[in-house]
Amino acid sequence: MIILGGGISGLSFAYHYGKPCEIIEREVLGGLCASYEVEGYMLDRGVHTFFTKSQYVKDFYNNIMDGTILWRDSVAKIWLDGRYINYPIQKHAGELPGKIGIDHTRPEYIADFRDFLLNKFGYDLCRMFFFPYNEKKFQIDLSEMDYTWADYKNGTDEIHNAQMGYPKNGGFGTLIEKLSEKIKANVIIKDAINIPGDRPLVSTIPLTRLCGKYDCENLLPSDMECHPTYIYSIGIMGTPKTIFDWAYYPQEKIPFYRVSQPSNFNGTVAPQGEYLIQCESSSPERKENILNALGHVDIIKPEVSTNRLVFYNEMTLPYAYVIPKTGQEKRIAQTIGYLNDLGIYPLGRFGEWEYLDADQCILRAKELAERLKNEY
Repeated sequence: MIILGGGISGLSFAYHYGKPCEIIEREVLGGLCASYEVEGYMLDRGVHTFFTKSQYVKDFYNNIMDGTILWRDSVAKIWLDGRYINYPIQKHAGELPGKIGIDHTRPEYIADFRDFLLNKFGYDLCRMFFFPYNEKKFQIDLSEMDYTWADYKNGTDEIHNAQMGYPKNGGFGTLIEKLSEKIKANVIIKDAINIPGDRPLVSTIPLTRLCGKYDCENLLPSDMECHPTYIYSIGIMGTPKTIFDWAYYPQEKIPFYRVSQPSNFNGTVAPQGEYLIQCESSSPERKENILNALGHVDIIKPEVSTNRLVFYNEMTLPYAYVIPKTGQEKRIAQTIGYLNDLGIYPLGRFGEWEYLDADQCILRAKELAERLKNEY
């Protein structure tokens, strides 16, 4: 068995497959779930914590991490009307600017992601937060997006996972390090230009790239998109003005859509006496714009921000979010079926071209591994 890609999907498949296999990874193990150290700071590739609605996945995390996870209630915020309110927004309506009226505009038929949000949260909450935030994050008209992924992720009123976990030491990538120690796989770091055709293949690389290797791009929809994310990591002396785990920013003029504070997850991700903050943006931004915005949203004090800044790092993730569009699902499923007939099994967020979180990737990997280990 050959596995293309050593991210959370590929490693989870190898773990559940339980037989000797070969993982081909062109960069480093972990993919979006990897962490790396720069000048004493342990940097994750965006906000990553252990959260799930699946008891199996929670047990999986605890088993892989050998009980070294800090579990607690998360602290999430939204910046609205010049102040922070608690998230999830629909459970803290009393904190919102203005009144939330009786909503008679919820569509009965849901055709797209915009309809899904409107049906679930109503016009007032969508106008304040859900529409501008998601448009800012995904950089697309929400009426062009499919909604089935959101229904899976947010299938209950508790769309916010109140409990989070994080390694007691190091970054989220500690999971990758420990998982890689528990699999029966030979890891090869190289770009998979030539793929052996005589062995079954599990592919977690982007479906568009995989089809390019097998000359079947014509089976895919022509409008498939995958958007990048830009991560700006800031180290300051002391602690920020406002402390939380992560916060959301729907405003167009603020350069980032989300800010996390990994130093609030555990104190080992930054040198002693320093504090790590990470900002995520849908477009490249200038350093001064990021710092000024952090002052504007009451995270760092603008009058002393230069004196307190001790670390700055920029990271680009070319593949971050697949954009599930309306009308694509059937052709993508047919393409995956065609590849399955060739002994090729796409898996994960980019392999299956679905907006899957880490816990969903683990469950999909488990399901596929249990099916294939009886065949190969």
